[in-house]
Amino acid sequence: MMDFLVFPDFSQRVPLPSYVFFLTHFLLLLQPGELNSEEVRVVGPGEPILALVGEEVEFSCHLSPYLDAEDMEIRWFRSQTSDVVHLYQGRQELYSQQMAQFQNRTRLIKDDIMDGSVNLQLHGIIPADEGLYGCRFLSSNFSKEAVWDLEVADAFLPGSSPWKRAFLGTLVGLPLLLALLLTLALYFFQKQRRCQEKLRKQAEKDKERLSAELGKLQTELDWRRAEGQAEWREAQQYAGCSPNLSWKVTLKSWSAKDSGEHYSWETKKWVSWLAWGYWPESFLA
Repeated sequence: MMDFLVFPDFSQRVPLPSYVFFLTHFLLLLQPGELNSEEVRVVGPGEPILALVGEEVEFSCHLSPYLDAEDMEIRWFRSQTSDVVHLYQGRQELYSQQMAQFQNRTRLIKDDIMDGSVNLQLHGIIPADEGLYGCRFLSSNFSKEAVWDLEVADAFLPGSSPWKRAFLGTLVGLPLLLALLLTLALYFFQKQRRCQEKLRKQAEKDKERLSAELGKLQTELDWRRAEGQAEWREAQQYAGCSPNLSWKVTLKSWSAKDSGEHYSWETKKWVSWLAWGYWPESFLA
C-alpha cells in the first residue's frame, strides 16, 4: 500500500472566526501609542468662579482627550506657576512648595486621575483668595495649562454683578467725601464765627465811643445848667437887695427893640454885669 502526500491548497481563503477579529482590534487598542502633544489640551472652568467668604470652592481640570495622568505632574498655581497652591508629583502630594496662604486649606480629589481628571477643593475662602488661578499638566513630552478667575464676595453682597466693584469703590470713597464735606463745613462755621466776633467787638467799641460822647455832652450840659443857675441866683440876690432899682439898658451897637429879636446869651451876661455894677467901657462910650 502506497502513501500519497497531500499538499493543502493555499489559493483558497479560509474564513477566521469573528472573535479572533475583535480580539485583534482590542489588543491594538491596548497597545500604547505615541502621544501627539499638539492634540492634547487642558480643560478648566470655562468662566470665572464666584465664592462667598468662609465657604468652599472646587476647581476641576481634565485632559482632552482623556489620558492617564497618574504619572504626570499636576500643579495648581496662583497667577504664575511658581506660586504653588497644590502640587501632585511622583504619584504623591508635595506640600513643601505650597504657599503659606493655602496651607491646610486644600484637598486633591484624584479618583479619576487615570482618565486625566482631577479636582481641587479650597476651604475657608477669604477676600485675599480673589484673583487668577490655573492648573498645569506636565509630562516628559508635553506641558499644557488652563487658567481662570476666582471672584470673592462678602455675605452682604452675594452674586456677581457689574456694579460690584463700583459699589465697593463707593464704600471706600464715601468716608473721604464725608470727611471733605465736614472739613468745609467746619471752615465756613469758623469763618462765620470769626465774622460775628469781629462785628460784636466793633459794636462794643461803637457803644463805648457813643457812651463817652454822651457823657461828655451830659457833663457840658450840667456845667452850663449849673453856671446859668448860679448867675440867676446872683441876679436874684442883687435884685432882693435893691428892689426899687430899675435899669434901662441902651446898647450902643444893637437895640433889641429895633431888631425885634430876643436877648442872646451874651446880652444876658451884659445884663448880669450891669446888675452888679460893672460897666464895660463900651457902654460908657
